[in-house]
Amino acid sequence: MPTGYKDEIPIWLMRSKHGRNTIFSTPETMWGAACEYFKAVDDNPWYRSEVIKSGENAGQLFAVPVKQPYTIEGLCTFWKTHNQYFYEFERNAKEKHKEFLDIIAEIRNIIYNQKFSGAASGFFNAQFIGKALGLIDRQLVGQDPDNPLPSPVTFYIPDNGRGSTIKQITTGEVPFVLE
Repeated sequence: MPTGYKDEIPIWLMRSKHGRNTIFSTPETMWGAACEYFKAVDDNPWYRSEVIKSGENAGQLFAVPVKQPYTIEGLCTFWKTHNQYFYEFERNAKEKHKEFLDIIAEIRNIIYNQKFSGAASGFFNAQFIGKALGLIDRQLVGQDPDNPLPSPVTFYIPDNGRGSTIKQITTGEVPFVLE
């Protein structure tokens, strides 16, 4: 209880520790929990309904198992924590918990590889997973200084005796005469 004396220690300095406890005491426990998540996802596919198109059961619905992608968000939900905790733990591991860096990198690699391989093989929507992985599909429109488009060319086409005008097709700056 504060007494008002000048030599008193402020209450906020009396805490024995700051912040919350880490979920995992060792990298091995983190790896084990990640493997449990991967197994749970693999053992519990989603199902989509499809219609039987031919045969005596035509028109009936049946359930088709659909593979789930691994995600950091799903991993954190499985661990009953917020994904921000994982990101902060990863950022702080560079200073405070270096022994976890290899495990975190391996978890990230497995998640990336499963998404990428699943999209490449057709299990997942390639466009959606590509965006989630930060892959870019772009087309250049205009000039790119690192990869310039070819220089434009101007073609002069003679009239071949049909009139006195010369047709000019401009696709650029360099003149080229056809005779």
